[in-house]
Amino acid sequence: MIKAKRLKEQIKCREGFEVEIKGRGGSRVRKSDSFRSYVKIFKKRGARQNWTVQKWKEQRFNHYYPGFEVKVLDGDGKKVPGMMKLRNLRDSYYAK
Repeated sequence: MIKAKRLKEQIKCREGFEVEIKGRGGSRVRKSDSFRSYVKIFKKRGARQNWTVQKWKEQRFNHYYPGFEVKVLDGDGKKVPGMMKLRNLRDSYYAK
């Protein structure tokens, strides 16, 4: 089990984008909260480029981390809409 900071690092490394993790209702993640390792769950690669942010949340984050909320951020650190394709999201990190 890992802490929220390490989970965020693993998602960034595997998926190519940053996230903010919160408890239900937007509460802060407690220091005592622990998470399954993202890279152990998804060993081979990140989600497909044509997935939307919403599909990633439903199939990757919400399914494996119930009880927590995730906000996906673009290259400027702004929250992105659920309909955005992961291809465009990832590109926002390289457009700087």
